[in-house]
Amino acid sequence: MYRMLCAIPRHSVKAVSQARGISSRTLSAFQQADFNNDGFLQVPELKAMLKNQGCNLTEVQLHDLVDSIDINRDGQVSLEEFQEFLYPTSFDGCDGEDDGGVTEREMRELAAL
Repeated sequence: MYRMLCAIPRHSVKAVSQARGISSRTLSAFQQADFNNDGFLQVPELKAMLKNQGCNLTEVQLHDLVDSIDINRDGQVSLEEFQEFLYPTSFDGCDGEDDGGVTEREMRELAAL
């Protein structure tokens, strides 16, 4: 999908990313971190991004981070995986109505546990 976004005129990227549920802030952070502009974040790019934020991880920690973010196990982080890492959408069984969201009633039921 990121490659598709890159092919879209710059003024349309925001509209497309929002239609896909990707905020302009997330897209901007991803684009800044993707310094080789291949549409994915690899370990060196994540390392630079985190270091810029004052977070120095070891190589093992960085690879573990990529492993935890990399849903499709291709060794790199896509825009969608980055979005899911920042703003998880899975509710792990909390969505009792299986409608893709958690209602106020479902939240109250969870709080009562």
